[in-house]
Amino acid sequence: MIRWSLDLVARATGGDLTPFSGLELTGISTDTRSLLPGNLFVPLVGPDFDGHDFVEKAFASGAAATLWARPGEPARRPAVQVADTLTAYQDLARFHRRRLAIPVVAVTGSAGKTTTKELCAAVLGSRFEVHKTARNYNNEVGVPRTLLELLPSHQVAVVEMAMRGAGQIRQLARLADTRAALISSIGEAHIELLGSREAICDAKGELLEELGPGSTAVLPAECEFFERLKSRTRCEVLSFAVEGPADVRPVRLESLGVLGWRLEVECLGRRSELEFPAPGRHNLSNLMGVLAVAAIFGVTPEDAAPAIAAFRGAELRMEVRQLPAGLVLLNDSYNASPAAMEGALEVLGSATGRRLAVLGDMLELGSFAPELHRRVGEAARRQQLDVLVAVGEESRALAEAARGGSGEVHWASDREQAWELLRPRLSPGDTVLVKASRGMGLDWVAQRLQEAPLPLS
Repeated sequence: MIRWSLDLVARATGGDLTPFSGLELTGISTDTRSLLPGNLFVPLVGPDFDGHDFVEKAFASGAAATLWARPGEPARRPAVQVADTLTAYQDLARFHRRRLAIPVVAVTGSAGKTTTKELCAAVLGSRFEVHKTARNYNNEVGVPRTLLELLPSHQVAVVEMAMRGAGQIRQLARLADTRAALISSIGEAHIELLGSREAICDAKGELLEELGPGSTAVLPAECEFFERLKSRTRCEVLSFAVEGPADVRPVRLESLGVLGWRLEVECLGRRSELEFPAPGRHNLSNLMGVLAVAAIFGVTPEDAAPAIAAFRGAELRMEVRQLPAGLVLLNDSYNASPAAMEGALEVLGSATGRRLAVLGDMLELGSFAPELHRRVGEAARRQQLDVLVAVGEESRALAEAARGGSGEVHWASDREQAWELLRPRLSPGDTVLVKASRGMGLDWVAQRLQEAPLPLS
C-alpha cells in the first residue's frame, strides 16, 4: 500500500491545506459505508446528493481528513479546500498513476466493454500481476477509483472506459496515460446524445488522440470506421478481425454453438490452436482484439490458452447456464444495444432444440429507437425462433418486425407479464435468451427461470 499525506493531497490537487500539515492518511474513499480508519474522505456532489452532508459521518467512521469545496472550512477538521471535489479526485488519481510506472491498457467500445476488459485481464494475467476495473466502474468516478487502487505489486492495469457524450473519453484517457488502447466496436449505444455513428466513432477516437509516444492502438479492421479511427493517432496500429485480413484473425473456425468456439488463430504471423467458451461472433471479435493487446506485452496465444479455455464472462453478460429444470439459459440481461442484441440472437440461433427469447427495450436511442428496434425484430425473425416475447413500449416495433416467421411472437408491457407469457411455453431442452437494457430489469425474468422447476404450466 502506498501511503498518502495531507500535504501530498494538497500538492496533487492544488488545494489549500488547513493547519494540519504532516497528517498521514491510509487511503482515499468517496463512500462512508466502505471508508476505512485513516482515509481521506472525498465528498462528491451530484444532481441529487452532496457528499459534504456526510463529512461528519465520515469522521465518526474514522476519516482522518476531507476534501472540502463549500465556502468556509469544516470546523476543527483536517481538510484540503478545493474548487471542485470531483476534479480534485481525478487529480489525485492522475498523480497516483504517474508515481507508479505501470502500463495501462484502456478498453472501450459501443458494446461488450466489460466482457472484453475481463478477457483482457485474464489473458494478460497469464504472465503478469494485473489490476483491472472492478465491476463496471468505468466513468468519471469509476476510472479514478480504479487508478487509485493501483499498487507497486501490479505490473499491468486494464481500465474500462465508458462515455455518454463528447469529451468524456478524452478526460478519462488523460487520467490513465495509456500504453495500449483497444476499441472493440462502434455501434449505436448513446446515439440519442451523439446523433450519429460517426459522432460516436469520433467520441471513442478521443482515446487514440491521447496516446503518447510508444503506445499502440488496437482497432477492429471490419469496422466501417477503421480508417477514420486509424487517422486519429500517429502511434502504431494493430488490427483484428473475424473475417478478412488483419494482424490478428482466425484462420479456421469450428462453432460449438452456445458452448463457444474451437479455432486456429493467426497472431502477427504465428498460428495457434485455441478453445474459447464464449459463444457468439462478437465475443470471437473481442478475443481477437485481446490477443492483439497481449502481443504488445509479449503474451502469445499459447501462453494464454489455459486462461482463454477457462474464461467465463462477467455476471449477466451472456452467461450460459444449464438449469435444473432442463433448460439452457442465456442470461445477457445486463444491458443492450442493437449490435449486441443481434449478436445475442446469433448465439441463440446456434442452439439445438427449441429457441425462445425475452427481449426488452433498448434505451438511450432517442428518435432512432423505432428503426433500431425494428432492425432487431427482423434479426429475430431470420433466426426462426420458436417463441419471442418482446417487453416494453419501444419493443412494440420489435415484435411487429419479428412477426411472419415460423414461431410465436408476443408483446408484454412489463417483465411480470412477460414471465406469464413465457412460463407455460417452456419445455425441457429449450434454450432461452433474456436480454434488454438494464433499466428494464429483465434479470428478474432470468432469476424466475433459475428458480422455477418443471412443469411450468
